[in-house]
Amino acid sequence: MSAGHRTPEYLAFIKRERPRWQAQINAAGAVPCRRCRGAILAGQKWDLGHIVAMAEGGPLTPENTWPEHPRCNRSAGQELSVKRKAAEDRRVFKL
Repeated sequence: MSAGHRTPEYLAFIKRERPRWQAQINAAGAVPCRRCRGAILAGQKWDLGHIVAMAEGGPLTPENTWPEHPRCNRSAGQELSVKRKAAEDRRVFKL
């Protein structure tokens, strides 16, 4: 979880957006996970993912969110973390 995910602004945003998405999932019975396209069923755990990651400049807007399976969301976050670390290492070791 990035530092941006712990700000009061982000926490207030999530508090508003999760119920909105939960209502959509409940009404439809299921929505596709943005990452794997598998079904997220009503009553199933899910994370609110970002279409464009905040760490990559994605906006904190409802249009930039979509439900994802927790495993899908966290593996994407891990991939982003590895990419950012590799880029940082390239900058540090560049002579």
